[in-house]
Amino acid sequence: MHCDTPMIHSALFCVTSMLLVTMAITGHAAEPVAGEPQVLIPGLTLELVAREPDIVTPIGVTFDHRGRLLVVESHTHFPPDDYAGPKTDRIRILEDIDGDGKADRFGTFLDGIIKTMSLRRGPDDWIYVATRWNIFRTRDTDDDGRADAKEVIATLETEGDYPHNGLSGLCFDAAGHLYFGLGENLGKDYTLVGSDGTKLTGGGEGGNIYRCTAEGCGLHQVATGFWNPFGICTDSVGRVFAVGNDPDASPPCRLVHIVEGGDYGYQFRYGRTGRHPLQAWDGELPGTLPMVAGTGEAPSGVVLWHGRLYSSSWGEHRVERFTLKPRGASVSADREVAVQGDDQFRPVDFAIAPDGSLYFTDWVSRSYNVHGKGRVWRLRWTEDPPEHSVPPLSADEKLAERVSRKPDWDAMTSDDPFLHHAAMMALVDSPLLAPAKLSALTHPRQRLAVFEAASRSALPADRRDALIAAALADSDPSVRLYAVRWIAGDGLAEFRTSLDALLDDDLTSVALFKAVLAAREWLDTGKVERGRIAGEPALVAALSDHLRPRLQALALKSLPPDHEAMTVELLVALVTKSQDVSVRKEAGRTLAISRRPDAEEARRAIADNPGIPADIRNDVRAGIAPVEKTTADAQENASPAPSPGDTDAWLSLLEGKGSADRGWRVFFRQGTARCANCHRFDGRGADVGPDLTAIGKRTSRRRLAESVLTPSREIGPRYVPWAVVTDAGQVLTGMSLGVSNDGKNERFLTTDGKQFEIPRSRIESRTLTSQSIMPDNLHRQLSVDELRDVLSLLSQ
Repeated sequence: MHCDTPMIHSALFCVTSMLLVTMAITGHAAEPVAGEPQVLIPGLTLELVAREPDIVTPIGVTFDHRGRLLVVESHTHFPPDDYAGPKTDRIRILEDIDGDGKADRFGTFLDGIIKTMSLRRGPDDWIYVATRWNIFRTRDTDDDGRADAKEVIATLETEGDYPHNGLSGLCFDAAGHLYFGLGENLGKDYTLVGSDGTKLTGGGEGGNIYRCTAEGCGLHQVATGFWNPFGICTDSVGRVFAVGNDPDASPPCRLVHIVEGGDYGYQFRYGRTGRHPLQAWDGELPGTLPMVAGTGEAPSGVVLWHGRLYSSSWGEHRVERFTLKPRGASVSADREVAVQGDDQFRPVDFAIAPDGSLYFTDWVSRSYNVHGKGRVWRLRWTEDPPEHSVPPLSADEKLAERVSRKPDWDAMTSDDPFLHHAAMMALVDSPLLAPAKLSALTHPRQRLAVFEAASRSALPADRRDALIAAALADSDPSVRLYAVRWIAGDGLAEFRTSLDALLDDDLTSVALFKAVLAAREWLDTGKVERGRIAGEPALVAALSDHLRPRLQALALKSLPPDHEAMTVELLVALVTKSQDVSVRKEAGRTLAISRRPDAEEARRAIADNPGIPADIRNDVRAGIAPVEKTTADAQENASPAPSPGDTDAWLSLLEGKGSADRGWRVFFRQGTARCANCHRFDGRGADVGPDLTAIGKRTSRRRLAESVLTPSREIGPRYVPWAVVTDAGQVLTGMSLGVSNDGKNERFLTTDGKQFEIPRSRIESRTLTSQSIMPDNLHRQLSVDELRDVLSLLSQ
């Protein structure tokens, strides 16, 4: 293999194809036979190509230069002790010789491989294979149907040996570059070696995506911050996408737009939950990028087909379709279900046939152990497919491409995370990364860009340390938070005392406070205890740190209100006896939302105590169970009724100065329209919906009003709800909170903040809905004054 060999990226396919027409299951056709997947897109039909015993536990799939279907048949993914199958994985050849629509000739293209994941056809008739530890290419040089040539592309040197969190996800772009993924590898150290000897090292940072030439040269990390990026593809204008599964407690899984240098937030070193203060999942932390859309559980493959992306959901038994839409310097997507099956339908990977139809593999069983079952399906249009194209590159995307090559300080100030990121990348390894340059940067996002670029650059230790020190001293909390994450991620123990010093500064940000404590804990112990709050001992100790009341107040906001340390006795003592106003206030607010059995009596006592300041009593009173209102009361207190979509009329009605304190009481009060059932604000609340703490910093008052009055106008990709039809004909609507550990039940959240659970076997069908789970009649549940106060709270 020669790394300077020019790429010859053949686009020619042999016209040989399998005309598979039997066992058709057509969209919106007659009631399907029980157990068969249902096609939910009109005009599509699904046909069975092959099944066990001819093909078992299939994973990766591709077509070779002769139009033959190649399928990875897994035999080494947790084989049972009594497994009777082959001892190694095989790449099988499937052909339809008699044209009856079923594969009827089977051969073995390659065997002797273990823990095999992915398969893609490359240039010059090479077939690329990803196993847990290797990526190699192979081909049949003498046309006997067996691979007889092999060249190694990349090798993963690591102690990690779990089958499916190593190398996977093969994809070629239009220029012939090979993309592939590396999973979280259980945090084990690793060295990834390219064919030219290039070595990349790491461990603990989570999954990554890499690029190299087709020969394995010029190995380069493109992006990081994934769990396991199983599937990668490109669209027709050069965007790169990946799907990957989610940590234990941070659904949904993600469809992600991959850009150079992107950090997508997840780091395995901080635990499996995805909820550690130094982890992000949808761009929540400075320097991280958001998803395009949520996906079904355990997405394993993604492909561009007729202008839309299709992704498998192994865990939710379906194939999903994504229609891309422009969104600033990136894209968003509308999601719909293309094919839905039962728990015996486990789609994995895709390949487009020479005739343009879409083939995919089906693992069949929920068992991780190989089990002797398997299917291959073909999805095709019954007539000419509807015309659809991916969005052309937007003006913002073109601008991002330009500013990624030459520093543009204005672009760095952008609130568009992808445009800011592109402009930041122009600074990587630049001489502009110097502390002396910072004084001229008046915008915090410009300074943030400098520190982001510095963390990605090969800087001398003294310059790096000077930049970190400057970031820790920055006036902007997001800049300081980025520095804390940088210190922890790189294990820079020499800054441990600097983190202590941050706690003695004028610290007011809950996110920064929790990040500092979590980073100190990581530097001290090098581990995260599962089931325990990050930095929990320090948080508990801060509750009684009377010499630092500011930290007391932050701890009251940071710990769950029902934490064992948050006793009603402690909260009452802080409300009545603390010498610090902020501690008394935060203790009162924690008491207001406490669910302890003795909290209600304490709330009533505080509310009736004239010796307590009125604002604290009012906060506590918000937590007292309300008297049920009559219909007449509700109508009397209802807001005047401009149309919810008439934003100008509402903004005029809501003019004037509201009260953030009163807004807090509306946000957290007991009863209907309780925002905190789904949202978090300043440390408190729930994580079902987005954290609204800093929304006023990045969103205009108009957008805030629109989000409250017409929440379905724009639904974030993590929060799209389902309309579920049960076997009894009942229609239930809610946002999926994931499936139970045994896969039998699924939890949903309704518009009133309540949860319900239903056996998955009872779900006849489901459809993604454009109706937000956030109530769309808040203007009728809240008075004008209450709406004004909530906007004042959110606008802080």
